[in-house]
Amino acid sequence: MVTHALAQTGSPVEQIRAAITVMAKRRRIYDIILYCQGRFDAIFATRLASQEIQSNASTKGYTYSLMSSEFKPKGQPLALDPGAVSAKTGLPAFIAKPENAPVYYGFVVLDDVAVDGFKLGKISDFEAEPTNYGDGFVIAPDDSRCGLVWEVSNESYFQEVCAQESSRWGVWGVSFPHPMNSRENARRNLEFILPKLKEKWLQWRDCYRRESG
Repeated sequence: MVTHALAQTGSPVEQIRAAITVMAKRRRIYDIILYCQGRFDAIFATRLASQEIQSNASTKGYTYSLMSSEFKPKGQPLALDPGAVSAKTGLPAFIAKPENAPVYYGFVVLDDVAVDGFKLGKISDFEAEPTNYGDGFVIAPDDSRCGLVWEVSNESYFQEVCAQESSRWGVWGVSFPHPMNSRENARRNLEFILPKLKEKWLQWRDCYRRESG
């Protein structure tokens, strides 16, 4: 969740309010507390980047499930792209992005996990460490992107976490029916949520095409 917040251009208050609204609907009080803690960490990290403070960035990130009953935050490996270039020495590329870099720049794109021209990107490195929930993103055929807060669950859901904006067609809380223990299962999960993702992408594309036109 923190990485999605770092990528968003809205104010921190708007970001926290959007996430709390989703979590409150599911009565996940502990998740709300943990998410707010993560958001303040994200705000602090952004200030570090803006003040050009060098740091040995950790390769562990924090992801909070929308449904899990686990109360303690759990560090997960981040899927950092070794080829990504940072704009500031000592900071990872996803925090100090080069000018005009797309949202979620600095994280790994899985070119072989694709359905109908949509590709999956990973923020939480589910291949490095087994997990039932995490963060990711999707790249559409036009190279636009949205964020995912995913969880392996028998209960199907698709919810807005962060609203659409010009640089990103939202962040969506989604359930996956298959365990994220292989790229083939990752592809099957992408295929499962794709109909709803396509709908959101088309809405975003039509809206921002009108505005830019």
